[in-house]
Amino acid sequence: MGAIAVFTTPFAMTTSAEAATAPCRQNVYGYGGYGTCIKAMQVLISTSSHNYYTRSDIGTVIARDGSFGSRTLWAVKKYQSMNGLVVDGRVGSKTWQKLCVSGHYWGDNMTLKSQLRWAQTYAC
Repeated sequence: MGAIAVFTTPFAMTTSAEAATAPCRQNVYGYGGYGTCIKAMQVLISTSSHNYYTRSDIGTVIARDGSFGSRTLWAVKKYQSMNGLVVDGRVGSKTWQKLCVSGHYWGDNMTLKSQLRWAQTYAC
């Protein structure tokens, strides 16, 4: 009998059923939170063409670890400020809406491009 091995990475693609059970945009996330939706949000902010303060090829990188810590809070506030949103450090419906349409990565790092595709599929 053969066995099937399934290997996943922290940024593995999800199925549509998994995405349906992860309603990231329907929730509000803030400092101290953790989970896959926060990881997706961190990826979207890190790769956003509008947030030069957190892009790896331009400035400070935030961890994409699913933990909403002080650096993620700083990046969220900077993103909100740069995009004309209420600067409250919480990722709610308006911040999600902007993240889901502004997440573009123009660099040549294929890992970041792959992570961005995963985050858009999972969270948006």
